[in-house]
Amino acid sequence: MNFEPNDSFVAYSRPGSLDFKLIFQNNRGFTSGFVPDTPQFFIESFIRTGKSSTSILAENIISNQPFSFNPIEGINYDNIPRSKYLQQVEKIVRTIELGSLQKVVYSRKKCIDKENVDVWEVFSNLVIDYPEVFVFCYHVPGRGCWIGATPEVLIKRLSNTQVTTMALAGTQLDHGIPLERVKWGEKEVKEQAFLKDFIKLKLDALGIDYIEVADRTMRAGKLLHICTQYNIDLGNRSLDELGRILHPGPAISGTPQDEAIKYIIQLEPHKREDYCGYLGPVAIDDDDGFYINLRSMKVFKNGFALFIGGGITAESDPLSEWVETESKANTLLNIIEQSSLHKYDLK
Repeated sequence: MNFEPNDSFVAYSRPGSLDFKLIFQNNRGFTSGFVPDTPQFFIESFIRTGKSSTSILAENIISNQPFSFNPIEGINYDNIPRSKYLQQVEKIVRTIELGSLQKVVYSRKKCIDKENVDVWEVFSNLVIDYPEVFVFCYHVPGRGCWIGATPEVLIKRLSNTQVTTMALAGTQLDHGIPLERVKWGEKEVKEQAFLKDFIKLKLDALGIDYIEVADRTMRAGKLLHICTQYNIDLGNRSLDELGRILHPGPAISGTPQDEAIKYIIQLEPHKREDYCGYLGPVAIDDDDGFYINLRSMKVFKNGFALFIGGGITAESDPLSEWVETESKANTLLNIIEQSSLHKYDLK
């Protein structure tokens, strides 16, 4: 299947599967906004506006079909140097110590030159290397081409009336220790508490019933995170409505939410675009849910722009935060190198 620059399409693989679906509309276009009661793949940006969401209607669904796409847009190099990043994290920590903020999720872009890397190769290698997470590749004119492998569920349907969401925080390398024996520091536990409080506050305010599942350590590729799951009674609400209630949470913005978002917009030199937004299939066979757009990159004809970030609190060490973002970037950089060598794919 060959796609042109004016086409819209999405390929995605669910957690726990090496199978994937390829979806596009009959005119290979896209639809603005969420379309109720319609099978679709929905995409929302980090900052939600009247024109920020896109749906690719599931008028064509093909399973395990290789595809090709060649971006035509050139990359814009706006990397944050390490020295500048460390200074900015120090500034955030000082701001937090003054008391107006408790946590800020600060992101950076890492742009790399790499020509002639096939989009299909990158996607298929991600599916094979990271089968336990949600892997996606999409292109929409005006949004660009994005590829990612995210471990974080915003909302996932369990039944007609039950959905689940998660609080996911903390990052450390997986050294092969049994998950039940992994230890977490004060900073990571505090970050997790912010997320849990936010979810419970939002659900309690609307009288939505839920059950909190005990904290656990979750593996996502070569990284580990703290995860708390919430099983929610959806009632007569739609996935789209609940998504708007929970997005953008402290895991991708900070605490307090509104103040953190304003601070991020002022501080970060780049626009996040779809990074830290959410996306996912709605009413497509058994697929029904949204995932946070993390561990992702925008693809250009001459390179990749990797979006990486981390939660900054009063306990944050700037150098440790830099190392954490480098570890997250390596998840994608290793796949890009594999793909340039045509190591393996799903064909």
